[in-house]
Amino acid sequence: MKFVSIIFFVFLSSCAVKKLPIKNPEVKANDLIQFNVIFLKQKNNSMDIAVSAISLKDEVVIKKGDISCGKGNEIGTVAKLIKVKEPYLYLSKSFKEFIVVCQNSKFKTTAGEFYLNFLNIHAVEGGLPGKVVASNVKVVFQ
Repeated sequence: MKFVSIIFFVFLSSCAVKKLPIKNPEVKANDLIQFNVIFLKQKNNSMDIAVSAISLKDEVVIKKGDISCGKGNEIGTVAKLIKVKEPYLYLSKSFKEFIVVCQNSKFKTTAGEFYLNFLNIHAVEGGLPGKVVASNVKVVFQ
């Protein structure tokens, strides 16, 4: 019986998650941040986007609430940010890894590439978000 349970679990796991190939693993955003895709995992109603990011200039910070995601024309909901300190994502001149869990019930049938959008990217001033150095930065993962 234990063997049957293990086989069933492996079958369900393989059906539920689809690791997608990455054509272009390195994406630069406004010559400000470089993103390297670690993996893209398509699930039924969500997508895990694992990236490492580095600031190409000075240290920057992104408020968690300023991060959005989607696929093609569908806007998703950031359900979880893994490996991100509350409430900010700090990026310096060393790589920072994080995972965005993006949800939308239409992702399974939606065509297009997954993306992350950053409403505002701030300079760091006194350890907190300061002046906005970039706005509406969209990073498309192919």
